[in-house]
Amino acid sequence: MAAVLALVALAGFGWFASRGPSPALAERAVAAHQALVAVGASAPAPTEAADDITRRAAAAVGQPLDAPDLVGNGYRLLGALREPAVDAHAVALVYSGANGPLTCLIVRGHRALSGPVRAAGGIHLVAVHGVDVASWWEDGTTYLLVGNLSPDMLLAVAQTAAQQ
Repeated sequence: MAAVLALVALAGFGWFASRGPSPALAERAVAAHQALVAVGASAPAPTEAADDITRRAAAAVGQPLDAPDLVGNGYRLLGALREPAVDAHAVALVYSGANGPLTCLIVRGHRALSGPVRAAGGIHLVAVHGVDVASWWEDGTTYLLVGNLSPDMLLAVAQTAAQQ
């Protein structure tokens, strides 16, 4: 039995080593947010509602999307796109508001989250390269909210998103 367990452990180590180092989920989320901010997000037509953006994006990426409505927090959904640099099936929702852009990354499955739980609903908060990331799980999905806001503001927006 010990030999079998040792063999399984060795095979598992070899599999992980062959994959090479991969950055943490929060680091990939921050990198995606910074890339989106660097290229700028173009606003949709004024008549395009968040539900229309979500429906169109879900059809484009081939998966249902539960886009948080952040209008009450002063953020308007601009668009959605696949974000394979974060995860093979990740989708980035891009928001614009008075306090700057926000990116909400939606990743299928429960992923390991960084940082301590800082708010009701199990919202984790971590800073990566000076950018805060609030993250939580909901219905088999991992959400990461990234923005250049104060931690308290980001947590308030994340709580709104997580309660929907």
